[in-house]
Amino acid sequence: MRIAALFTALTAAALGTSGAVWAADPLSSPQGPSRSLTIGAGAAIVPDFEGSEDYEVIPIVPFNYEQNGFSLRARGLGVEADLVPSRAIDAGPLIRYDGGRDDVENDAVDALPEVDGALELGGFFQANLPVAVLGSRDPSVLFSRVSFAQDVTDGHEGYEIEGSIGVFRPFSDRVTGILNLSTTYASEDYMDSFFSVTAAGSAASGLSVFDADAGFKDVGLMGIVNYKLNERWTANLIGGYTRLIGDAEDSSIVSEAGSEDQFFAGFAFNYMLF
Repeated sequence: MRIAALFTALTAAALGTSGAVWAADPLSSPQGPSRSLTIGAGAAIVPDFEGSEDYEVIPIVPFNYEQNGFSLRARGLGVEADLVPSRAIDAGPLIRYDGGRDDVENDAVDALPEVDGALELGGFFQANLPVAVLGSRDPSVLFSRVSFAQDVTDGHEGYEIEGSIGVFRPFSDRVTGILNLSTTYASEDYMDSFFSVTAAGSAASGLSVFDADAGFKDVGLMGIVNYKLNERWTANLIGGYTRLIGDAEDSSIVSEAGSEDQFFAGFAFNYMLF
């Protein structure tokens, strides 16, 4: 189950993305000592597994801690640390957990060998550029991001490279929005683990034999609305769509037992402790 994009979007929308902050000084490092901690809770509906046509509801718990321009925040089933004290650039290490695939709703896919959970290590780089918008007091922010994560255990044993571009737009003092377009490249080990079907797997499941190779596996679009309830509380809504492509789409796991169209939606309430 790949839900990193959902957690990412909720975290970005909920935890410290402020048009007022960007307008005040959009590219420089924060001046003077400062720190903040925001935590949240909510729920989301996501595919049962990558390529599934069945859905499940899961809890989500975003958080973000910032001090003197550095930050530690939730991203997927893990965390990332921004080690660059500048709003123009975010960069640093990440660690996350991939839940693998087991005990799924679809009987045919459930008959395939399980994919063990994996601990992934990697890093990310994001560039942010404020852009003035006619009729808006605060600037919008264009951003582009690339991340890399490698399994360091014995789960899928592969890696993923994720790239995205998007825009953050303040609509008022209370309402902001984010629109994000993304894609993912996956290694042969990753694709083989999640999308290949061996002869033995075919006999057990009834799915056609398929050998998945490395390549781009999806493109996605998500939109987020962030509403500031008061100085400490915010509420967030998110909707997204991911289309599996390449060997991910062609795999019998998806074409015969699932769907290449993947939808997700969620909400969260967030509270700034300090």
